[in-house]
Amino acid sequence: MAQSPVNRDPVKVRRARRADAPAIAHLAGILARHVEDPDPGLTPERVVALGFGPGRLTRYLVATRAGAVVGMAAFGSHVDLHMDLPTIYLSDLAVDPAARGLGVGRLLLAATAREAVARGAVLRWELWRGNTSALAFYEACGALRLGEDVMTMGLDGPALEAMAADRN
Repeated sequence: MAQSPVNRDPVKVRRARRADAPAIAHLAGILARHVEDPDPGLTPERVVALGFGPGRLTRYLVATRAGAVVGMAAFGSHVDLHMDLPTIYLSDLAVDPAARGLGVGRLLLAATAREAVARGAVLRWELWRGNTSALAFYEACGALRLGEDVMTMGLDGPALEAMAADRN
């Protein structure tokens, strides 16, 4: 059976545009379901607010095929001064289930790695222990488990509000 032209279309990675916000929001929902998180209810407007403009907190790359967004990576940056370690932190990498197995995730990870190299940074991310398919993918890409001695901690909800109000 001959492949349809769509099946031969190459995957391309580029910086996201505001017009990609609906697709990014949709892929974030797919990722949430995959890792058994509640649907974030992320709207395209929220994607724009988080990733575009002067107060942006994240950056996006998208993978496209035949003009459609089939994957996305969201990342930000920080520096651990006590280690002089500039870091690009990959917060989300999601691929449409219909596009899995086409190298989309690897292309997005490679593009994010280029962002890190261009900034003289390392690339880091967290992985839900139960996401065995992602673990296999990242290990196949050469990623290493960097240790178990660091815990992820955070403040949100009332605890965040209380700390933000603390003036002592």
